[in-house]
Amino acid sequence: MTPRKGIQKGHRRATSPFHQRNHARRLLLRRPTSPPSGSHPPVATVPYPAQAPNLPECAVLSEFPFTQDSISQYRSVVPRHASSRDCFINALQLLRGLDETTANIMRVSSAGVSGFTHEQIVRIFILITGFHYELKLLTNHDFWSMLRQLKRDHAVLAGVKAQLFGIGHVFLIRRNADDRLEYLDPQINTICDLEAPTPECDAIIRLPWHYLLFQSTVKLSRDQLQYLGFVLA
Repeated sequence: MTPRKGIQKGHRRATSPFHQRNHARRLLLRRPTSPPSGSHPPVATVPYPAQAPNLPECAVLSEFPFTQDSISQYRSVVPRHASSRDCFINALQLLRGLDETTANIMRVSSAGVSGFTHEQIVRIFILITGFHYELKLLTNHDFWSMLRQLKRDHAVLAGVKAQLFGIGHVFLIRRNADDRLEYLDPQINTICDLEAPTPECDAIIRLPWHYLLFQSTVKLSRDQLQYLGFVLA
């Protein structure tokens, strides 16, 4: 099967920016507290902390190393009509948070048509890196002010509001090696220069509100992870 248009398959290997964060913890989602049916023993759980811990502030833009290899090695073998809400899967694969096989499995699954909620996106980044994350809703003016701070050969997860509430669509913004901002969105087969955007890209970028991903500068502690619904293996 051929990859979707607009993203070319390459042959060189790229190092995942998530791997570069050198996190040593293995996080697992909290198991249910009630014992399973049948003769199986109860599942061990860790209780929540007695008091809610203070979570580190998500004050810095979450920038991920991103080069041309990330684009050239991107590939999706699932047709668009079969994974109509895979925008976050696309973004995570481009950021090397998912390998090609895992990403395509997720597209084939219900996640490819149901998409991901605001909370799920944040929790996935926490699960992968161990840092605290927040998708902040910004005015168009503040959105562009933050993008001007984006480092060269780095990308950030961005999004637009849903019609009613929460996040409706995500994509990546990167600053390339030539110091130009680009909009990357495999769901609509688009990579465009934000200084000369296509009409389809411009319609999204010029909306009055946008989300950008921010993170903490320190990793979450055991108690903080536990409070957020994770336990350490």
